[in-house]
Amino acid sequence: MSIICQVCQREFAKIIPWQHLKTHNVTSAEYKNQHGSLYSEETRKKFQEKIPHNKGQKVTDPGHLARLRSAIEKREQRFQAGEIVRGSKKTPEQRGVLSRRTREYAAQNPQEMRARAQKAVDTKRQQGYDFGSNMRDKKHRESTKQIIGERSKLANQKKSQQANDRILSRITNLDLVLKNDIQEWNLDLRCIRCDTDFSFTKQYFHLSKITSTICPKCYPRVKPVSGQELELYQFIKTLRPDAISGYRSHYHGKEIDVYIPGLQIGFEYNGLYWHSESVLSHNNRSPKSDYEKLLMFQSQGIRLIQIFEDEWVNQKDIVKSRVANILGGTSQRIPARQCSVREISSKDASSFCDSNHVMGSGRSNVRMGLYHDDLVAVMTFSKNNISRKVTSWELNRYAPKINLSVVGGASKLFSAFLRAHDPTTVISFSDNRWSDGGLYQQLGFEKINSGAPNYWYTLPNTMTRIHRFNLRKNASDPNDVTERELRKRQGYDRVWDSGSSRWQWSKKNGA
Repeated sequence: MSIICQVCQREFAKIIPWQHLKTHNVTSAEYKNQHGSLYSEETRKKFQEKIPHNKGQKVTDPGHLARLRSAIEKREQRFQAGEIVRGSKKTPEQRGVLSRRTREYAAQNPQEMRARAQKAVDTKRQQGYDFGSNMRDKKHRESTKQIIGERSKLANQKKSQQANDRILSRITNLDLVLKNDIQEWNLDLRCIRCDTDFSFTKQYFHLSKITSTICPKCYPRVKPVSGQELELYQFIKTLRPDAISGYRSHYHGKEIDVYIPGLQIGFEYNGLYWHSESVLSHNNRSPKSDYEKLLMFQSQGIRLIQIFEDEWVNQKDIVKSRVANILGGTSQRIPARQCSVREISSKDASSFCDSNHVMGSGRSNVRMGLYHDDLVAVMTFSKNNISRKVTSWELNRYAPKINLSVVGGASKLFSAFLRAHDPTTVISFSDNRWSDGGLYQQLGFEKINSGAPNYWYTLPNTMTRIHRFNLRKNASDPNDVTERELRKRQGYDRVWDSGSSRWQWSKKNGA
């Protein structure tokens, strides 16, 4: 009976050799973990049935016996000299060396150690060991339940009181005065030294976080900046040397991650965790605070670009190109009059948009491509979009090639669409986080409304936002639970954007 390699389906008579596994860049151990034995069933049985030639037989060879006796005598001499210890007894030095080497091996081979631990658990289960509680299949009497509940309640109250007492002691030691009830989560404080009022959550008074520099006036803060936010700032700095990190003015009171005073344009780096609904709510901030911040700066003549963490991590080249275009820092520029327009296939349009548009490709009925030898820009249109309540044509993507500015490219593509399909109206939506609608104004669109923020779903420790339509309730979901509560039970959190503005082109206005 032969054996087949599960990687390439090649057949071997008895065993899959290591030389073959090397061609797949897989070790024997890795192959065993993923696909099982390297031996054919017949070969494995032969190994299991094989009996050593000397099993159960005494050593009779004189030379072999002499060597064994000599080894025994030498080992006995070492015992007598104290070089080695009988049995399992070891000196403290020997135990220290073994302990250190064991820790080092475990740190260097975590997967093997986890596999060993799991194997030990599986062996115990095979032998009938029950890892469950000794109360399995049993129930407490009602009187016992009441006693347990009362004792648990008292124990929890005692722990809570002890924790609050420790916090009060630490507040006093830091020359602070508590102004509200210690039972509350947010503690209102006053510094005795500078008479400044401020607040912190209780967690900041745990030993792992408490610091003597807690007063914001006595010890002014230097805002921590994430690696990605710093990377964004450094990139913008190459385009605009006057860019400022962590800009704050007494005029507007709020901070902008990166600000260019000469252009009155700011950039915000929104981490998915810190801008999630649960974290914002925990910090007594509105889940839509990013949208409110956008409106506040708009009212003061400052354009704010808000970049989500997943966009920067997963589509960095596209984001950099778009930022450079906003700041006028795109190095390559070509005029649209040197380009030609023609309709392109759905496959070509999708591939181009996935590589050059931050939202990727989308459903479309008409795709217009702009060529300058190669494809340099794409504009796509769809009709009757039920999800957006659109019953006319919709301009749903305009994507120039990254790191390239096609001067007049959008106008040339849109004009070609109008000539080819003669629409009465065209609708489009601009993402308020990225766009102020300048492109649509150039194309003759009128703004209908600014739109309200919408939410996306995200899972902890991931770099992905999931559109809410993809997680709507379906027929298999319970009717008495809301979509929000259902997704929350499944581990999802929500992140709110800044909405989309609706624009409309009409034939009577655009003609």
